Amino acid sequence: MDVENMDVFVERIRTILAAIHLRATFLSAGFIKKLRRPKTPSSIFTGLT
Repeated sequence: MDVENMDVFVERIRTILAAIHLRATFLSAGFIKKLRRPKTPSSIFTGLT
């Protein structure tokens, strides 16, 4: 692996780690709540009819 490719690889790893860290921070602070899926797909369209 040459130096240029190594720099790209390291930058991608840093980006992934930063995203994981931010997600964990927001989860612990309560900013992100797990979204619940509707029980049935048709429940999305109940207001349209």
